[in-house]
Amino acid sequence: MARLARIATMRLACTLAMMWLTAAFVPGRADAATFTIDAQDLAGALKEFAVQSHREIFFAPELARGRTTQGVRGDYDDLKALRLLLRGTGLGFSVTPSNAILLRGPGVALSATGSGAPSSEEHAGETVGKLASASPSRMGVESAGRTVSPTDTTTLDEIVVTGRYQFLSVDTRGTTNLPLPIEQVPQTIDLVSADFIQVANLRTLGEIASYTPGAINAGNPENNGTVIEIRGFTAGRAIDGINAISTYTSYEPDFAIFDRLEIVEGPSSVVYGIASPGGLVNYVTKSATSQTPTYLYAQGGSWNNYRLEGQIQRPLDADGRIRVIGIAALDTGDSFTNNLNHHKDVIYGGINAEISESLSGYVHAGYEWYSRPSFDGIPTESDGTPAPVPISLLVGSSAIKIDTKARYATALLSWHPSSLLEFDLKGNYENAGLTGGNSYGYGLQSNGGFNFNVTQFDGVQTTINWGIEASSIIRFDSLGLKDSFVSVSALLQDSNEGTNVAFPANQGTANILSGQTAISQAFDALYFGPLPYTYPSVINTRTYTLSGQSVLKPFDNLSVLLGASYSKPTIDTTTSGAIQNYEFPGQTSYRAGLTYEFLPHANAYVSYSESYNPQPLLTVQQTILPPLSGRQYEAGIKYRPANSLLLTGAVYRIVESDLASYAESINGLDYYAPLGEVTNKGVELKALGQLTPNWQINAGYSYLDPKITRNSDPTTIGHTQLYLPQNTFSLYTTYMLSRGWISGLSVGGGLRYVDAEKTAYDGTTRDIPSYKLVDINIGYDTGPWTARFILSNSFDEKYFINNYQTLFYGNVPGTPRSFSLSVRRTF
Repeated sequence: MARLARIATMRLACTLAMMWLTAAFVPGRADAATFTIDAQDLAGALKEFAVQSHREIFFAPELARGRTTQGVRGDYDDLKALRLLLRGTGLGFSVTPSNAILLRGPGVALSATGSGAPSSEEHAGETVGKLASASPSRMGVESAGRTVSPTDTTTLDEIVVTGRYQFLSVDTRGTTNLPLPIEQVPQTIDLVSADFIQVANLRTLGEIASYTPGAINAGNPENNGTVIEIRGFTAGRAIDGINAISTYTSYEPDFAIFDRLEIVEGPSSVVYGIASPGGLVNYVTKSATSQTPTYLYAQGGSWNNYRLEGQIQRPLDADGRIRVIGIAALDTGDSFTNNLNHHKDVIYGGINAEISESLSGYVHAGYEWYSRPSFDGIPTESDGTPAPVPISLLVGSSAIKIDTKARYATALLSWHPSSLLEFDLKGNYENAGLTGGNSYGYGLQSNGGFNFNVTQFDGVQTTINWGIEASSIIRFDSLGLKDSFVSVSALLQDSNEGTNVAFPANQGTANILSGQTAISQAFDALYFGPLPYTYPSVINTRTYTLSGQSVLKPFDNLSVLLGASYSKPTIDTTTSGAIQNYEFPGQTSYRAGLTYEFLPHANAYVSYSESYNPQPLLTVQQTILPPLSGRQYEAGIKYRPANSLLLTGAVYRIVESDLASYAESINGLDYYAPLGEVTNKGVELKALGQLTPNWQINAGYSYLDPKITRNSDPTTIGHTQLYLPQNTFSLYTTYMLSRGWISGLSVGGGLRYVDAEKTAYDGTTRDIPSYKLVDINIGYDTGPWTARFILSNSFDEKYFINNYQTLFYGNVPGTPRSFSLSVRRTF
């Protein structure tokens, strides 16, 4: 293990060194944001630009005096938007080494070094001198530990843009095919920034869900990757705005490559084609932008876990119109569970290019290798009584591993021929291949005896998702309809899941009280013995979707959203050579909403939306489940009093038909049955961002009331659905001290509470107990260095998570008290 770790470390170091050297010889575009700046005097327009871009901008007042701008409207990166804003004014700008924007007058040359700063000390001093004597103005102000006043005469080298972690992502547009910030969309969308993920040391999607109201951790089946549920339904997944429709989780993606997660709650078929009724997680990959940091990160912690991560971003031209990003990470270590080690390598790169004033795009791609033993939890007795064994027991063997090699890519080409018209063409591709096999135990008896089984991938199990979308936005400002537009798109989604599993003729038996060695030997004997039965299967799902959405503003404070989509899915299954084609009728889904700004920055909304989602799951009769379809009613308030704080509250009611429910397992394969109709009602509250420049907060509360309203089994009607907590609460906060000898010290932590989960309608089995977890976070920032100590589950709470919404396989123990120590250096 130590030798492998050294080799992996050397491999990562060499990769980072090559990335660094490649960028070092290159002279040294942001994620698009929606800009709505009308024609006006330049000073006012610059103020709006600073607010909407979250950028610092310095300029002498006389530069803006007497000048006007035609404004800018549309989705642009910040520097391109500023160039459009300054058209015809004769002014230009440069970007300082600390990422502040410096407005310059006619005749002042820009640097050829790629930083955007003046090209020589003499020239730089001349420019700064003029600004200083003129008392430069500063918009969108936030500095690391101090405030720069309008009369600040600090030289450029001393101007510092904040490097502090931000819980609220700068870009709050969301990938919705609506050129609106999230606070104006009549639907709940939660943001999880890369900063928050790193500050809180969140390693899995399940941990991220625990800080998202309405979302819960639904387990880690086979130790492949965590699954979450949103508003009581299994969440879908999208990458850069295109849905990945495969239902199979084949690995836990590394979050170093993502700028943020957008958790869309509720039906979204009008936007994403076929989609889960509860919502989906849209993974937004990192771009090479003028604000993307270059950093090195190292972390170590409990059970010999350590992580090395590096990110580099550089411009390829003097104007910063073409930028590249590279990321490499290594994550390896053990677990509190015996012999449950893991190893992950990550390589990611991308290029963002502003090809012309109207044409831009990006290509992002990566590769991950993820190796770990299979593990499905510790079996319970039939009534849910936990096994009388330590939570560290591995019910399986470290020799039964799963290796995932995942390749992925996303691309976008965006054309803005005018401020009223834009066209986008985007696509994504993901290929995840698994080798190895799975193992699991079940049927625990009171004397400790239990059954177990194994499956082995006969070759490589693959999951391939790809999608391509063409969309256009037409604005109606020229017709006198300010902030009104129509959005249309055509989407093709495809998923192919191919597997050929081998399994033994008979199940194995063991005693859970016999100890780790005996249990592992029993699993090995079955897994590495004869596996005479194979089950080859291929499921291909393809869907075509045409969608249209329109936002009209009949009054300044009122907007109306109308949308519709038509989806036509087909599913082909091949099982043991037998081909079955399932042709579903086309489905039309609708969406409508009203948003009213009743106070400045405060929007109230009501909305209606529908969902449609084929379910490529088999019944015991070897038929496929009917599509899941339904509707949601939602009302809420979103308040954004400042750029760095977002408050939301929502109530909703979702009615869905034919929800899949676990039926039974036969020869290692799971079968399902449709559950009639369910009605989920709930309340969600969220506060995200900064309360003060030094105080960050992420708080949420959710109440869920999921009831069965129609079913073939009348005894279940009116009952609460199983394996869903009614109440969840979370809070994570950090506060940075900025005065005296303790300046730079931050303190904080997190609290998570999850209600008990019912496991039987008639109460004959034990509930999965509620739990609360407390984390402690202490950090210290000094210049470009950040050190952080985290104590997770500080009170060593014992808790369990269920994987499959059944006690058949038992439960997975939660992580006990653990610690991590990290150091980050930003360049």
